[in-house]
Amino acid sequence: MDVITKRRLFYISSILLVLGLVSSNRLIELHTHWTTPADMDMGYPLLIVFIYFYHRSIKENQPATLSPYYLVPLALVSCTIYLSSLLNLKSVFFLQLPLLLAALTGLFFGSKTMLKTLAPIGIVAMALPFWYAAIMPLQSMTVWATSNAIDLMRLTAFVEGNYITLPSGTVHVAGGCSGLKYLLSAITISLISSALNRQALIRTILFAICAATLAILANWVRVISLVGVGYYEGTSHPLMTDHDLFGWIIFGVFIAAYFFIDRNARTPLAENSAINTPARQSNLSFETVLVIAAFIVVASPSMYSSSLKQQTNNQNFNTNLAINISSLNQKKDIARSWYPDYPDSEHAEHYSVEQQAIRYDISIMHYFNWGENELAKTTNSVFPNEQWWLISDEQWTSDTLKMRIAIATNKNKYRAVYYWYDHQGKQVNSILQSKIQLIRDSLRDANFAALVAISHQCSGDCKNIKSPPTWLIDNIRNESKI
Repeated sequence: MDVITKRRLFYISSILLVLGLVSSNRLIELHTHWTTPADMDMGYPLLIVFIYFYHRSIKENQPATLSPYYLVPLALVSCTIYLSSLLNLKSVFFLQLPLLLAALTGLFFGSKTMLKTLAPIGIVAMALPFWYAAIMPLQSMTVWATSNAIDLMRLTAFVEGNYITLPSGTVHVAGGCSGLKYLLSAITISLISSALNRQALIRTILFAICAATLAILANWVRVISLVGVGYYEGTSHPLMTDHDLFGWIIFGVFIAAYFFIDRNARTPLAENSAINTPARQSNLSFETVLVIAAFIVVASPSMYSSSLKQQTNNQNFNTNLAINISSLNQKKDIARSWYPDYPDSEHAEHYSVEQQAIRYDISIMHYFNWGENELAKTTNSVFPNEQWWLISDEQWTSDTLKMRIAIATNKNKYRAVYYWYDHQGKQVNSILQSKIQLIRDSLRDANFAALVAISHQCSGDCKNIKSPPTWLIDNIRNESKI
């Protein structure tokens, strides 16, 4: 490796180091993920594998000139990092790291080398904690596949949300049954194979899709097999409580099919392009300007984000709500069996009210928009997961009114929750809408938002609830006219 290549690698490492220092809390989170058993604890080994293949790709594909037009995607990635830091979008932040590395590689080594490094970058991306966002869709796909298998096998079973009730008991298709660990393992194997054999980008993508498909199918077979065991042998069967090894055996069978496909469809190794590479000239003054520009583009937005958070955190707490609590017939809060499963809030209020002979439990939890405890987040739930089985959680919209309706069961009890993210009286009913509203709030000095959740017990027919109670709709509409 020549001096120019080493110097440019130093530039990339230095820029990433500066970003790491500015976002040290995220690096600590990443270290926790990589050192927690059964989480993403293969992170450090994959980091070593990435360094090896990335170094090899850089060494074998040396450009003659720099590519300054990569400052444009670098700026876009940096702006996204800024917004993710400002809004505590941790998954989005970690998603930008491989994109940032690809942009920096293109900037200092050119497009050809950047494309060659995508497989190594993808290897370390498999260990970054933005993949948790895939758990819910993978879980839904698994429930769908299992439900159809139950119908085909004509088993007597009742599917309710992510729970499958069999004659011998209930099987919960939990987040761990989504098959995410099999999916990441399969894609990682395909990327390592592609990097090892220097496959072209299009073939790398196709092989990754093939591996991902086989991993998803393997997980479906695993869950369907376990449901069959629970049906014929009972849910108390040892395999139902400890099926980790069983899952990896099935995964091994499917990944063996991938190895067969990979071996027979593999192209010959590419020749080492570093051989007889002509000597290059380097314009140090131009490189210096480019490095300074890259430092400013990457580091300054994150530093500004940290400064803005500190400034707004010192402002007084104030918030308006879409609902008027004082107009309701409040009761003493006793014997509540439900509270939202949200992070602790310094400004939390809990009420009990009676409307039309029905008792409603109301929780209002205020959050600082730029704080570590997030209002809108996929891991937050209006039902404690250990106590309640979620059946449905759907959006409801009427004119300017927006909320969600969630139904869950706890043994023989059912409960409905009507909730929304309240931004100074403006209702939104999705995480994305809430995050967009946070950006708008930053322009009008609104630094707090709230979860408003209204709940009541109901019978099994509450699964047919399609709209909130009339008194709640009237209350919000009357409040909006004040």
